[in-house]
Amino acid sequence: MKRSGFGWSGLYRTDASLSVLLVVQSLVTFVAVPLGAAMGGSLWMLDLGTLTFAAVCAVTLTERIGVRVLLVGAIAALAFAPNLWTNDGADGGLGKTAVHPVAAMVAFGFDVIVTGLVARLAFSSGPVTGHRIRGAVLVYLNVAVLFGIVYDLLYIAYPGAFRYTSGGGISPVAGVRLADLSYFSLATITTAGFGDIVPVHPVARGITTLESLFGQLFPAIVLSRLVSLNLVHRGASTVTGRAGQGDASEPSREAAMAANRRCAASDRPTSARRHRWRSSGTRATTR
Repeated sequence: MKRSGFGWSGLYRTDASLSVLLVVQSLVTFVAVPLGAAMGGSLWMLDLGTLTFAAVCAVTLTERIGVRVLLVGAIAALAFAPNLWTNDGADGGLGKTAVHPVAAMVAFGFDVIVTGLVARLAFSSGPVTGHRIRGAVLVYLNVAVLFGIVYDLLYIAYPGAFRYTSGGGISPVAGVRLADLSYFSLATITTAGFGDIVPVHPVARGITTLESLFGQLFPAIVLSRLVSLNLVHRGASTVTGRAGQGDASEPSREAAMAANRRCAASDRPTSARRHRWRSSGTRATTR
């Protein structure tokens, strides 16, 4: 394994990296995003959390320095590039109000790649550890984040696609809107369905239905996959253990076979003497 320039070479493609990524993603989703909305739509916490998540992904999911720099640089450009954000004064100058579709699509592509790499590491053959179970939870959480990005793109195309049941549309302030749509995505994938935000556009309803269906099927599929992996690993361990015991008993079997050969060799002269005695007796009787 090559030594990492970030000093985290021990986490590259290991089960422990899944736990680290889950912690960072949880902090971004459940701490940075809500606090940013509570602060009037400020996105600095979200930007910092996203950069941290991208850095951890770059360190743990690939060992190529160039790819690492590209991943972190792309997320940094999305977070701080002024041309990808606009402020029309709707929030009183407190935060960014509009997200460029390119930024949202790049973020979507980044999360798709990360989710695929995490799923490959979590569901590959081998023993089922606590880290790999946390990796499965991370996949579930990442899918909710992906649907939240899709809802944000849908809002950019159709601003009235989602509405509050109390009346009015989703806030145009980017930080508040991202928090609301992330909350709606998590409520949908877990099929909690609080009903305070509802999809209005037909496309939004179709995507929401797809996410709720995924939320129902994913736990059952993951559970069966992890159980099968654990059974296969236990079966392989049992076969290996029996093979080891068989190798240990080989010297005793060889010793027993050698003893049998010695006994057979010692019996041969006796048999020959008996044969000669019987032959001499037969000749004496004939005479």
